Amino acid sequence: MVQGPREETFERDGKTLQQWLPDLLARNPALRRKAGDWIVAMYLGVPSVHSDVEEVVGDKPNREDYQAAWQAAVESAVNAPGFPRRSFFVGAAARLIGNHDKYLSELGRGDEQYERI
Repeated sequence: MVQGPREETFERDGKTLQQWLPDLLARNPALRRKAGDWIVAMYLGVPSVHSDVEEVVGDKPNREDYQAAWQAAVESAVNAPGFPRRSFFVGAAARLIGNHDKYLSELGRGDEQYERI
C-alpha cells in the first residue's frame, strides 16, 4: 500500500489531468492502465490508486466541495485549447462500445441460444 498525505491536486507523476486523459485511449495497455490509475487517484484525492483510503494522512475533504472541484478540473481539461476533444470523446465512446460487446460475448459464450443470435 502507498501511504502519504491526502493529495487534492489534479496532477500526478508530473502530469496534469489534461495530459493523462488522452492516455486512457493509448494503444499501449500499460499506459492506459497507468493513466486510469492516476486519474482514479485524482478522483479520490489520494496519493496513489494503491493507497488505503483509510490510512491516508490528513482530513478528508468535504465531499461536495471536492466533487465540484473534480468536475471543474475535468471540464477545464477537456475545454482547454489543444485538447483533442473530438477524437478523445469519439475514441472513448468506441472503447466503451467495444468493451460492452466483449463483455456480452464472454457472458454468452457457450450458450447455444446466444451463439445463434
